Amino acid sequence: MSSPGEMFLKLSKQKFQFLLAEYGFLLKSSKKESGNIYKVAYQNNTTSVYLIWDLRDNWIYMEISRLVNGKPVPNPITINQDTTLNGFNFDLLLLIRQPQRIPDSTPKNIDDVDGILDAYSKLLKAYGSDVLMGDFSVMTDIEKLVKEKAASNKI
Repeated sequence: MSSPGEMFLKLSKQKFQFLLAEYGFLLKSSKKESGNIYKVAYQNNTTSVYLIWDLRDNWIYMEISRLVNGKPVPNPITINQDTTLNGFNFDLLLLIRQPQRIPDSTPKNIDDVDGILDAYSKLLKAYGSDVLMGDFSVMTDIEKLVKEKAASNKI
């Protein structure tokens, strides 16, 4: 029998197969990372998508990053008004485009994991196709939101 983390990896690859078929992504990795974090990484020529389940905090989330010189660049730890962001939590994109659609991302069982991944895959198709194709014009709005939260110490 598979562990919950192994099931997450398997379900992630199933639910996000469309990234390979429709957007030219490659599966870069699918593994347990340090601690109790499971991560699946996809990348095409412009964009990376990460599906992450932090078992310690019991939180599933998706990060999207634009590539710089063909590589993902992490955001700085300290964010101020001059910071350039290259990645974001997908929930921020939903907050801008469809705030009522942000899924509950704290699973209580493996069926919830399946449902969360299914919701994220459908929402990414519906509201994130531009960033999947390398159009990061929405980053202006995301940066504004993140910088406002950082200034008020809410992140």
